[in-house]
Amino acid sequence: MPNTGDILMELRDRLAEWMAERGYSGNVYIAEAPIDDMVGQYAIQIVPGPDTAAHPNSGVGLIRTNIALVVWWRGMIAPVMRGTYRISGDAGIQQFTDVLREWMVQRTLGGLLAVPLTFRNGGTVQAVADLEGWLTLKDTYEFAYEMDWEVK
Repeated sequence: MPNTGDILMELRDRLAEWMAERGYSGNVYIAEAPIDDMVGQYAIQIVPGPDTAAHPNSGVGLIRTNIALVVWWRGMIAPVMRGTYRISGDAGIQQFTDVLREWMVQRTLGGLLAVPLTFRNGGTVQAVADLEGWLTLKDTYEFAYEMDWEVK
C-alpha cells in the first residue's frame, strides 16, 4: 500500500515530466515554504496538507489527503505597462495554471490513488513581495488512497 510520501514523490515526478514535455523548466518542489533557489519562468510547489482517515465517498480503509499546488511564475515584464499579459497572456501564469488544472483532474497516478485527484479550490494571483517579477497562484486538490488496516 502506498503512503502519502510515496504519492507526493510520484506526483512530483509526473509533474516534472509534464512540464518538460511542454518545454517548461521541470522545476517541481515538495515544500512547506518557498524555496530560494527556484529557477526558470515556471515552478510548481507541492504543499502537503492534512490527512484524515475517513473519506465521504467510501468507508473504512481510505486516507483522504489535501494538497496545495502553488504555481510560481517569473517574468520581468513591467507590471504597469504589461500587467494583463503577465497574468492572462499566452505565457502568463493563468494560462499555465489552466492547462495544469486540466492535466491534474482525475489522475490516479498509475493506480496509487483510490479516489483520483479532485480540484477543490482555486486561488488568486499574488505578487511575491520579496522576489521581484514573481507571481503565485495556489490551487487545492484532494485525493484518497487505501491504507493497511485490520480489525483487532
